[in-house]
Amino acid sequence: MKKILIVFDGKHYTEIYQDFVLAMHAHGPVLLTALFLPMVDYSELLFSFGGFAGPIVVNFPVEEEKKLIRENIKIFEAFCQSKQIPFSVHDTLSKHIMEQVKTETRYADLMLLSGKSFYENLGNDIREDYLENVLHRSECPVIMMPDNFRMPENIVIGFDGSASSVFALKQFAYLFPWFRSLPVLVVYVAHHAVDIPDHTWIEEWMHSHFSDPSFMKMETGTQMEFETWLESKGGTMLVAGAYSRGLISEWIRKSFISAVIRQQKVPVFVTHK
Repeated sequence: MKKILIVFDGKHYTEIYQDFVLAMHAHGPVLLTALFLPMVDYSELLFSFGGFAGPIVVNFPVEEEKKLIRENIKIFEAFCQSKQIPFSVHDTLSKHIMEQVKTETRYADLMLLSGKSFYENLGNDIREDYLENVLHRSECPVIMMPDNFRMPENIVIGFDGSASSVFALKQFAYLFPWFRSLPVLVVYVAHHAVDIPDHTWIEEWMHSHFSDPSFMKMETGTQMEFETWLESKGGTMLVAGAYSRGLISEWIRKSFISAVIRQQKVPVFVTHK
C-alpha cells in the first residue's frame, strides 16, 4: 500500500487528482490522506521569505472558512467511500503550516498538488514563492497537476548526471512501475556542445526498468524553447530533480522548472534528495 497526500488550502477544492488516484489504486492499494490548510494572515509565510515589511492580511471570516472546509471534507470522503479507497483527513495542528507540510510529506510516498488553484488569492508572485517553498520543504516526491490533467501517454525525464536527477528518476520508476511500457525519453538539455553525461550508466539503468527508452541531447538557449518543445509532445509528464538544498543543475535551472510549473501545461513529477 502507498500513502498519497493531497493538499488543499482552506478555500479551494479540486477533483483533478481523482483519475490519477484511481489508476494508482488499480495497480495496488493506496491510502489517501487529505490535508486541509487554513487561510491565514501569512505572517509566518512572510517571515520565512524575509523580504516584506509586514504581513498581508487575508480577510476571510473564520466561520466561513470552517464551513467551506467541512463541505470540502464531505466531498473528499464521498469520493473515497464510493471508490472503496481507505482515507484519512488531517486538519492543521498548529499555525506553522510549513512545518506541518514537512512532517506530512515525511510520512507519505507521494504528494499531489494543483499549483494553479493552490492559494490563488495570494497573487501570482507571492503564491509562486509559497508554492516553491512547499516544494522545497517536501520530503516526498510531488506531482504538480494542471487543470487539464490527463493520464500521461509518454514520459520525458530531465537528466544531467547529477545525484538529484538520478534520484528523481529512481523514485519515479519505483512509484510507477506500470509506466515502464510507455514511451520514455531521457533528455539532456545543454547550452553548449557536450555529450550526455554518464551515458553508458544511464542507458544500462534505463533498460533495466523501462521497455524501450530513448535518449536525446537538446541544445537550447532559452526556457521558452524547452517549454514549447515539451508542450508540443502532447500527453507528456516531465520528471525532474529540482528544489534541492544545494545548487540546481545546469540543464534545468530554477527558472526552467519554475516556468514549466507556472505555465501549468503539463504535469511535473519533481523531487529532491
